[in-house]
Formats: sequence, C-alpha cells, structure tokens
Amino acid sequence: MSNLRNLLLIGGNGNLGRAVVNSFKQTWRIAIIDLQNNNDANHSILIDPSQEITGQIETIKKSARDFAPAYDSVMCLAGGFLVDTIKEKDIFTNYARMMRQNVLPSILAGHLATTLLSPNGLIVLTGAAAVFKNLNSNMISYSLAKSSVHLLNKQLTAKNTLPENATVTTILPETLDTPQNRTAMPTADFSKWLPPSQIAALLKMWAEGSNRPKNGSFAHLKLVEGMVLPEFL
Repeated sequence: MSNLRNLLLIGGNGNLGRAVVNSFKQTWRIAIIDLQNNNDANHSILIDPSQEITGQIETIKKSARDFAPAYDSVMCLAGGFLVDTIKEKDIFTNYARMMRQNVLPSILAGHLATTLLSPNGLIVLTGAAAVFKNLNSNMISYSLAKSSVHLLNKQLTAKNTLPENATVTTILPETLDTPQNRTAMPTADFSKWLPPSQIAALLKMWAEGSNRPKNGSFAHLKLVEGMVLPEFL
C-alpha cells in the first residue's frame, strides 16, 4: 500500500471525476473533495456549500493530510456551465454562480498544492477550449469564469509558488460525451464528443510521468479518429 501514489481530486462526482477515479483506483490512493461521497474513492472530504470555504479550509487540509502527507497529483475537475448575455438581469447572479462552480475549486486546488503536492508533482486544472480560442457573448458568465481559471494556470507557474519541479497544466476539452450533454443536445453528432474514460486515461499517463505537458501549458483535447489527443497551446 505504501508504494501506491496519492491523488487529491477536487470534483470527484461529476462524469469526468468519476471516470478519473475509476481509471486511477487500481494503482493509486484517491482522496476526493466534493459535495458528496464517492464510494469508489478511498477517502471523501465533504464541503458544505452553505458555508464560505474560508471557514472550512483548515478542516479540509487536516482531512487531506490525515489521509496522505503528500500527493503526487492534485486535480480540479469541478465546474459548471450556463448560457447568458450581458443584457440579462440575472447576469450578476449567474456570474457569482459560475465563479463559485469553476474558479473557487481551481483556487482551492492551487492553494492545497502549495503545501500538499509532492516535489515533481502534477496539478491539472479544467478550462474550456471554446473560451480559450473564441469570444462567446452568449455565455459571458461562463467565459469570464473559465478565463480566470486560464489565468490561474499562468499564475501558478510563478517562481517559489509550488513545490520543486512541479508541473501545472490546464486541459481545454471540447464537448464531453455525457448523459447530460446528450439530453441537452439530442440532435448533435455524439461521435465527435470526448469519452471521459479516454481523458481519464490521458491524465493518468501524465500523472505517472509519461509524456507530461510542459509547466504552464494548455492542452486542447479533441477527438481524432476516435482517440482523445492533446494539442498543446
């Protein structure tokens, strides 16, 4: 057991998070941080969404340290999505929601990595290809939030921010093939969507040191002849 690597996963109950847990669980010890347990993980650290994260951070850190003194990888796969424009009266509520669902978990990942990530460890954040490459006035709250995640990726590369020789990268996936997306877009061509299991396998390869991205890189994930491949930007 002591020879197994340790993964700290923020967002371990979404479609991609569950795929990562299933991919890693045979050879890694996994602690997740989420709103509910994932019984396939070794350890679940629960966040109370009704309370500010500031009041919970020390409890989160203690629970994470009690499970493992250090982690070989810290990943944030939590997130949320909505469509809106700057004209809508709910723009302020929408913006706050997108920041809470996308940016705060990413900041939590970076913050925890400063003390819990092992030297030579890997941090993975989750951005959005559509936001990175295009202006999207019809999903402005989401775009502002994901742009903040992209900026955080760059900020984490600053000298003396992370443990020695750590690598941070942000994945920029195209549409994931999930039940929710199929329901929301029933006429789309599902064959062009990314299987979460393939993304999970790619992240596992990186976390174990194979073909690991450069520090500060962005990996545009797209489907090429049925395979998820990264295009580094």
